[in-house]
Amino acid sequence: MLRPVKMSLLSLYIKKECLPNLLSDLIQIKYFHTKNPIDSSITRESEESPRKSFTIFSEEDYKKRLEKITLVQTYLDDIFGQIGVASENIKPPKKENRIDFNYISLDEILNDLQARVDFNYRRLENMAKELESVDEHLENLAETASLLNIIAKFGGESYTDADFKRLQFELYTASSNQYKMLSDSIQQLNSPIVIYGEPISEQMVGFFVFYETEYYKLFHDLFLSYNCHKVQISKKYIDEEGIHMEQVQEDHDSELIKRNHFYSLYQEQLNTLPQTIMAYYETLENIRQLIEIEKEIQQTPSHNTYKIEGFVPSSIEKRVVAALENQFGNNIKIESRKIQRMDPYLEHHGKVEEPEHETVVPPSLLNLNPLLKPYQNLIKLYGITNYSEVDPSIVLLFTFPIIFGLMFGDVGHGLCLMVFGMLGALIMRKNKGKSAFLWLIFYCGIGAVFGGLVYGESFGADIEITSLENIIPLYVRIMDEGGVMAIVKMSIIVGVVTLSLGFFIRGMNYAINKKKYLAFSECLFKILILIGGTIVIFKYGFDINAWFSPPYPILLVIIPSLLFIIIQVLGKTFGLASYLKKKSYGDIVGHASMDLGETMLSIISNVASFIRILALEMAHVGLMLVVSEISYAVSGPGILRRIIEIIVIIFGNTFVIVLETTIVMIHTLRLHFYEFFSKFFVADGYEFKVIEIEETYSNLQFAIPSEVQTPFLYRRKR
Repeated sequence: MLRPVKMSLLSLYIKKECLPNLLSDLIQIKYFHTKNPIDSSITRESEESPRKSFTIFSEEDYKKRLEKITLVQTYLDDIFGQIGVASENIKPPKKENRIDFNYISLDEILNDLQARVDFNYRRLENMAKELESVDEHLENLAETASLLNIIAKFGGESYTDADFKRLQFELYTASSNQYKMLSDSIQQLNSPIVIYGEPISEQMVGFFVFYETEYYKLFHDLFLSYNCHKVQISKKYIDEEGIHMEQVQEDHDSELIKRNHFYSLYQEQLNTLPQTIMAYYETLENIRQLIEIEKEIQQTPSHNTYKIEGFVPSSIEKRVVAALENQFGNNIKIESRKIQRMDPYLEHHGKVEEPEHETVVPPSLLNLNPLLKPYQNLIKLYGITNYSEVDPSIVLLFTFPIIFGLMFGDVGHGLCLMVFGMLGALIMRKNKGKSAFLWLIFYCGIGAVFGGLVYGESFGADIEITSLENIIPLYVRIMDEGGVMAIVKMSIIVGVVTLSLGFFIRGMNYAINKKKYLAFSECLFKILILIGGTIVIFKYGFDINAWFSPPYPILLVIIPSLLFIIIQVLGKTFGLASYLKKKSYGDIVGHASMDLGETMLSIISNVASFIRILALEMAHVGLMLVVSEISYAVSGPGILRRIIEIIVIIFGNTFVIVLETTIVMIHTLRLHFYEFFSKFFVADGYEFKVIEIEETYSNLQFAIPSEVQTPFLYRRKR
């Protein structure tokens, strides 16, 4: 069975000026989980309050840094949105071309990053504004040219203010719809006004108006209400000498050259920014990691020295200590101790076995085989494996697909799940979360194939293999006479085996944590009670008279039940278990009796819960029967009817696969969480956080003080 990696706790006392170099070393170590002095400790009951820790920066400083990080993130997201390139399409630069960031202190590197991001953001913003201004000017010139052409049609080759004493002459643009509604409104007003317009683009109309000055307020408000844009034509384009269209063209060409220049600069900037922005993103994530480390660094009474505590795997403890001492010499002091495992069910037996000193609770680090990683995602839905217990991933590798397959037994559908899961996992291999889930689908497909062989079913039809009974010992057809009862018995057997496995793993947790007496006195007899009760029910049913008649089968339950209580008393009498020493005989008998009663009730409900295997398999048979009947109803002579029949079969099977996969997976999880895990799995641990600093687009360089000249000699084993 797989257990979390054995941990050691390192307490590092480092001179203040050497902190950046120490952080650089911790990054190289990678497997260093900084310890929270309060959250990862179980303190003595005699203490009135938890031990206070004075970190090098306050909670307020921590929040300010996070606010600054959020601001930088917002700017980066805005710039990245303008670039319009997917991150996976941005190739990393060569090592010598990566952007360097020098770490002297957390605030300095954060301020440096903020300044760089702000510079690029402002530069892009200014260039975008310049482009917008030039585009607006070009649009105004185009409107001016169009309106001048309209004026020229009516002989308006020249213009002076003296030409209009009592009349108001104005030029406007409006959308086609707004212009039409404006014209209709003016006709209804029956007021002295002349209006004429022509399309100047697909959606815009340019027009001029003449009206008496005394009606200025009326028409001015009217034009505003229809979103008309007033155009002021400069006197250099039209004056008493006439229309100067060549000046319009000259200005347009000049603005177009300017626009092309700005646009090329803007595009050049966007083309060179992707790698830079990715480096900024990368550095921002690295800063987040450093903040999480530094917020746990404690200030010692000597203001010249910092203290940082962290967990490392015991297998690398000596190499890490030797490398740090070799590099820092007198600038560092290291204390280390291995963290012993405890009884994960300690609260079940009271706190008399707790040590008098503070007990450290380390994080859980699992070295999982790739085959088990999909199941670890399921386990995390329930909780994190406790440091002192075994991880159930390897058990789920077998139990999850088998129970899934017995509820969704179909060879054809199982093969479909296997193909879909494998192809999907290979395609999505870069996305670890989706890839893990698709591999889980693949494993469930294997289980469905197994279940299909048990029931002799493929795509809802019987498998015609006469010797299948010899291949699968539990082979049974649900529609045959006695098939339902056979599956009921099989479901109970699966439940009994699963629960027994749960009690066995609980006993294993006791044994590996040096509580072998508990493994014997508690778990063994619970398994015997479970198996004995199953034999009685299977052989004699619910005939109570037969239970108490020779050969008295009820003794298969009574004897282990009595021994379950007696063995606790014997444990105290002969001093076989330390946790029983301070308990009275009355407490022992009372506790054992309550535990026995609770176990009896839970066993009955837990085993009965496995009957859902029958219910869901019957649902599968019913759904496939519906698909079969519908396909038969639409079948008939002719190619069209045949095509329709094939479509119905394909759609129907797809629907059944998707629906049942979802429902059966939920029920399989439920059986594992509530019936199986509840017997042994504490799951109150917390994850080991690996320090991962990315240097794909950037280089993070730490300042090395003059006191530290020796290189860090630690190297991770591959």
